[in-house]
Amino acid sequence: KTTHLHGIFDEKWFREVDEIIERYTGEEAFGTDTHTAFIGFIQEGSDLLQRLDSAYGEILRSIGQNRITRLRAKLQDFARPLTDYLGTVFEVLILGPCAKMGYLKEIEPKRGSNRADGLVIIEGVNLLLEATVSTTGRPLTRRAGAFDPEEGADKICRKILDKAEQLKEATEPILLFLNPYLTTFRFEAKLGINSAFEKPECGSIVGVVLASDYRAGRLKVAWNTATVARKIPDTVRGRLESTYGLQPLDMTNLWNDR
Repeated sequence: KTTHLHGIFDEKWFREVDEIIERYTGEEAFGTDTHTAFIGFIQEGSDLLQRLDSAYGEILRSIGQNRITRLRAKLQDFARPLTDYLGTVFEVLILGPCAKMGYLKEIEPKRGSNRADGLVIIEGVNLLLEATVSTTGRPLTRRAGAFDPEEGADKICRKILDKAEQLKEATEPILLFLNPYLTTFRFEAKLGINSAFEKPECGSIVGVVLASDYRAGRLKVAWNTATVARKIPDTVRGRLESTYGLQPLDMTNLWNDR
């Protein structure tokens, strides 16, 4: 039983799941396009649900009950299709640690016509957090065969630059958390990050954190030392690394898996 999420997965939601199960004929693999969280929790077990519940609780405690309207709307994504589900899980798990430390000050702050996922303040330094999951990429059947690594690298580069463009009216530095598509090799991701960091339009991105999956596992960070225009103090970087258990992404050797 969850402490904070029970209002999201209400009785109506579970009745709908029951109806889906009752309609299942067994002729194909069981699945649903509308209640993806049910499938996710079956596959991942209670650990993921408890992590989400804990992170959500920390966010509520940090920003207050009177400022959760947009957050609750985001949590409703859990009951909708796969792309919404993955993105919302990832976002909540990324915001949770900063909320626990008392750094999170705002959910979905608006900058120009777009919104970041969160605003944190660490040692008086304002920083925007952006969390994104790539749900498209090279087909699974092509991972074992010949492929062009520039294709995957270019996708990562464009994803980073797109985020910088979306938040171009922000004055704060941005830390981007990115879960690449599952067929993306680590060296492709590093090539893409390097390519993005070389472009002046990436100056607002202080760093990119790669996650091994949408559950925010094995987080590794590459700090932008090439074109960053909005530097953050080393002590703030240290606090972020400690909060998330960030390990450095080895950018000196693009071909290893570290």
